[in-house]
Amino acid sequence: MELQIDQQALLDYYDGDKDLCKLMFTEFLNQIETTWTSVQNAIQMHDIPFAINQIHKSKPTFSMVGLSDVHMKIDEFEKSLRINLYSEEEIKNRFNEINKLALSSKKCVEQELLSY
Repeated sequence: MELQIDQQALLDYYDGDKDLCKLMFTEFLNQIETTWTSVQNAIQMHDIPFAINQIHKSKPTFSMVGLSDVHMKIDEFEKSLRINLYSEEEIKNRFNEINKLALSSKKCVEQELLSY
């Protein structure tokens, strides 16, 4: 999945305010690795409620930087965890996919921030 920032969403959210947009990008970049490391640790420790909590808190930040498609995929993962849809092995596999997407999101936002 090639990630692209939804420029129209950013315009809708921030009404062309590039400083506010840069602030949101910076906040996203400051928290992404820490959050997803804590999710990974929680999954490894079988603490699914904590993982769900961290995912839920992080999810809106993807939309706030124009990555609504990523937000939707993370939302699907969160919901699957809530209803205990996957086995332990499947959770780890799905997390690895989502984590790659989150880290790709970081690179995408870093690139976008350079253009501001």
